[in-house]
Amino acid sequence: MEKEKSQEMVSHENVIFSCDGGFSNTGITNALACLEVVKELGREKVCVGCLSALPLGIEGVIKKTKLAKKVILVDGYNAQCAKKILENAGFKPIKSIVLERDI
Repeated sequence: MEKEKSQEMVSHENVIFSCDGGFSNTGITNALACLEVVKELGREKVCVGCLSALPLGIEGVIKKTKLAKKVILVDGYNAQCAKKILENAGFKPIKSIVLERDI
């Protein structure tokens, strides 16, 4: 029981939230890029957060996001859906990237 509690309190150092919608090539590119970051840095350093859990108030995702040192955001295009979801949930990213605009 105590092992479960201690694991519950651990979060990744960095959490990336990304809009991975398949309606655009930038959403698919976001998904691939975020997975590549996790592959390169490792799961201890970074994870991809569940964006859809934020507006639903899923406790585990909210808690792990609060525990993370840095929250990074990647949107595909200028509508910035992910940023709006993240901010509506009360989080401010340390870095916000919009693929269409920034790359």
